Amino acid sequence: MAIAAGRGECRTRKGIRRRPSAPTARVVAYLLRRQLLRSRPQPAPPCAKPSPARAAPPPSARTRTPSGGGDLLYLSGQTPIDPATGKLVTGDVHAQTLRAFANLRAVVEDAGLTMQHVIKCNVYLTDMRDFALMNAAYEAAFERPFPARTTVAVAGLPLGARVEVEMVARRG
Repeated sequence: MAIAAGRGECRTRKGIRRRPSAPTARVVAYLLRRQLLRSRPQPAPPCAKPSPARAAPPPSARTRTPSGGGDLLYLSGQTPIDPATGKLVTGDVHAQTLRAFANLRAVVEDAGLTMQHVIKCNVYLTDMRDFALMNAAYEAAFERPFPARTTVAVAGLPLGARVEVEMVARRG
């Protein structure tokens, strides 16, 4: 059994000094910094052309594939952020919905798929009176037969957006 002793060491009942087996906070912080530095993505070489998805705003979890690989690709909701400026697109819901679909298209194409692979969309509107404008942009983003869609009214969206869209795509 260890008894607390001086700085950074422990004493056993027999009075033998030894170092604690658990790493100190300073060691843990050092190891975390090293791991974080290693896991950072390397910058693209200057001659490399960035992929279209790098132009889309980076949500916290852009895509997710079920464990085991699976055929489904889950895309995080996208608000109408203009990748060039990083700001919310101004205009009506039609313009904002077109921008959200353009952002999602970039992510889908970066995964090697097309909008034809999309099987489900969830659309979040701050005002259901904007449904017709959103629907027109939805029809412009897809070809028939349209993917299944759920539209939900919400109290608010990030950055004051009027629409947010998330999708599920199937490979193959």
